[in-house]
Amino acid sequence: MADYGQIVKGLRLTYETGRTKDIHFRLGQLRNLARMYQENGPDLISALKKDLRKPDFESHMYEILLLSRDVKNTISNLQSWAKPKHLPRNLISLSDKIYYDHQPHGVVLIIGPWNYPLHLTLMPLAAALAAGNCILVKPSEISSACSALLGALIPKYLDQECYKVVQGDVLETQKIMQEKFDFIFFTGSSQVGRIIYMQAASMGIPVCLELGGKSPVYIDSTANIRMAVERIIWAKCVCFGQTCVAPDYVLCAKDVEQQFINEAKAVIKEFFGENVQNSKDLGRVINARHFSRLRQLLDTTRGQIVVGGKVDEFDLFIEPTIIVEVDEHEPLMTEEIFGPLLPIYRTKNYKDAIDFINERPNPLALYVFSTDAKVIKSFLQKTNSGGVSINDALYHTSIAEVPFGGTNDSGLGQYHGKFSFDTFTRPRAIVHRSFSPLENKLNYQFRYPPYNDLKYKMLNIGLGHYDKFYLRMGFVPYLLCFVLGLLFMYTLQIFEAQSNTPEAKKNSDIGLPDLQVHSGRPEGDCCGICQSVSGCRGYAWNSYEGGTCWLKAGTGPITFNPGVVVGTIGGDPGDGLVSYQEFSQAVTNNGYPTPSQQQYNAFVSSAGPKGQISSKQEAAMAITHFMHESDGLRAKREYACIENGCPDSYRTPGCDANGQWYYGRGYIQLSWCYNYRPASMYLFGDERLVWDSDMVAREETIAWDTAFWFWMQNVHNAAGVQQGMFGASTRAINGGLECDGPNQHIARHRYEMYKIVRRSFGLSGDGDERGCYN
Repeated sequence: MADYGQIVKGLRLTYETGRTKDIHFRLGQLRNLARMYQENGPDLISALKKDLRKPDFESHMYEILLLSRDVKNTISNLQSWAKPKHLPRNLISLSDKIYYDHQPHGVVLIIGPWNYPLHLTLMPLAAALAAGNCILVKPSEISSACSALLGALIPKYLDQECYKVVQGDVLETQKIMQEKFDFIFFTGSSQVGRIIYMQAASMGIPVCLELGGKSPVYIDSTANIRMAVERIIWAKCVCFGQTCVAPDYVLCAKDVEQQFINEAKAVIKEFFGENVQNSKDLGRVINARHFSRLRQLLDTTRGQIVVGGKVDEFDLFIEPTIIVEVDEHEPLMTEEIFGPLLPIYRTKNYKDAIDFINERPNPLALYVFSTDAKVIKSFLQKTNSGGVSINDALYHTSIAEVPFGGTNDSGLGQYHGKFSFDTFTRPRAIVHRSFSPLENKLNYQFRYPPYNDLKYKMLNIGLGHYDKFYLRMGFVPYLLCFVLGLLFMYTLQIFEAQSNTPEAKKNSDIGLPDLQVHSGRPEGDCCGICQSVSGCRGYAWNSYEGGTCWLKAGTGPITFNPGVVVGTIGGDPGDGLVSYQEFSQAVTNNGYPTPSQQQYNAFVSSAGPKGQISSKQEAAMAITHFMHESDGLRAKREYACIENGCPDSYRTPGCDANGQWYYGRGYIQLSWCYNYRPASMYLFGDERLVWDSDMVAREETIAWDTAFWFWMQNVHNAAGVQQGMFGASTRAINGGLECDGPNQHIARHRYEMYKIVRRSFGLSGDGDERGCYN
């Protein structure tokens, strides 16, 4: 028997390291999940067939395809979803930073159902993972084949310390529920959902409950009856009616009822043939207990069976069945059916149908088949349900952009797409203020005692009561004083920041030659002669862009048609240190997309000449850090700065060129002008990267050259690196934050990536972890 207390304790200890909060770690795990779907399709379909005899088409379309689409959508949008959201400010908060971020809940329990045992277990798993939680997954024991398969696959593809799977029956679930989780996600029946809710509430645990109920269908004479019946019968028979949003009963007038029955007979024959039981496109009831429940509903109904009715206990089969003349108080009309039985209840009109629905618990879904705008509007305004489909059924649940969830008896909370991420996180409000004396005078003094009328008026304006401002122009002098004071404060802060910035160093101060023009030589001769003239170091031929002769910082580039081409960059590609297959596997085995041949060629061309790398072990270290910094060799520009260039960040007065920004670029995310300048001098003998900083991202070769320049300058000779200590390389890159600071979980993630790279490169063992946090 599993020790659930120890399992939850282990998950909590892992969560506290912060590993799952790292966005790159989350993306890598999501890619592994996508690979799990891609690589195990036949096994997943086979398990569904064993449990539910699901048709292969349904298994692929409504389980695997939806899962694959969901995880790809999450990977594409996670960076955007996870960004802090900055909020509007008023006059009082004009100089503040006001935003909220997205905090994971912590340790999450996911309890899956048996009817869609993959889709409804793995989709919330992906969402909880993307949100940064540690997760305990409890699949349904009723779908035993799928449960066993998940227990085998999840530990194989996902981090075993962060995500765990446990098996067991109802008694085991009760034991699990005695543990203290930070959030519980449950999919199942309303009866069990109430038990989960009460137990979680007694422990103060927030929950999301995806339950069920009786989802009604209303159809009137304005609808295309044939099309409506096709859509309703399809929705009723998917998963053999064992779907929480399956049409549960039909409401219609008597004239529509007979048309419905006639069309239903034809549609069922068209869909499943003369002998419905022999159709390969129908599943079966999950087990004997649920079959007996459905048969009891059929045997005790007071209505009349007009379509179907055939049962086969040994095959767990019940023919799609339509019943009319039912009593509204019989079990068929009060209990969730969850099978291929469809009662029809007559109503006088749409108002009567709305009253009937509102007298019962709120449904998970409501289906209205009508072309009458007044009828549709009435259903939308006067009923309450988890979701609504007009002139279709089930379809709304497949759209990732809309929320899915119930209300009251049919559920609590919503998920799908961005709503899934929101469900598994909580927004945390953050307000960041300064200690500026002027700001303190302008903002804070108004709220401090002794109170007076002036302070009240100023706060009233500042806090956003603009209606009074517009109506009473006497407030204008106060407003002008407030704004002018803030402008003065900003000016003072800028002056203070500039006065506290260290003087920019000359090239000679950082070990590089000062640039100068060779006396007596015309500028136009630079590209043809400077390589042989020791005093002319201010110019060089730009072999990357052609026809450009670069000058030192402060003078800018000039164009020139050179007679001699000098100064090309690159080593000897294909030196045999790392093959393309090894390089590609190192990237893809870490959950990232396959790198291009161009990336590989530039990597091997640069590794030796620029990075001084001569061993496979050091190459593995370098590529690990480059992948970590650039999101799997995909981000050659810092994500947060792509849109606006981060003009207020990475500023170095005295070094920066006009119109240039020095945010992270290339595979090491080179930043700050004081790095761009020496990198440019080393690679080109001039300052072209200072004048054209985006070249680091724009040119594939330079993206690698600058990364390996940084490696050579800062990592190659760092203590412990040549002795194979991977932690020492992490310390050389970001030791202040990751080795000695609050982000050791990021350093550990780098090491986990390194172990995968080593295996991909054919190196034995996991490598030496020492040198950072140990």
